[in-house]
Amino acid sequence: MAFVFFPIAVLWLDAGKRVVDKALARPFRPYYAPRSAAKYFVEGHPSLLDRVSVGDQLEFESRV
Repeated sequence: MAFVFFPIAVLWLDAGKRVVDKALARPFRPYYAPRSAAKYFVEGHPSLLDRVSVGDQLEFESRV
């Protein structure tokens, strides 16, 4: 979060795209890590944290 001047929502997802953790990442905090192993992460507006719960399964296409 270096040089990010506003908070963002972070969701961590496992290989099955199930939410394993979530956090509000605040400016200038050096490190965030999920409580469980994760393969993907999603960043978004802080209001995302109100709409998604740990255990929810998301759908998206990975373009790696």
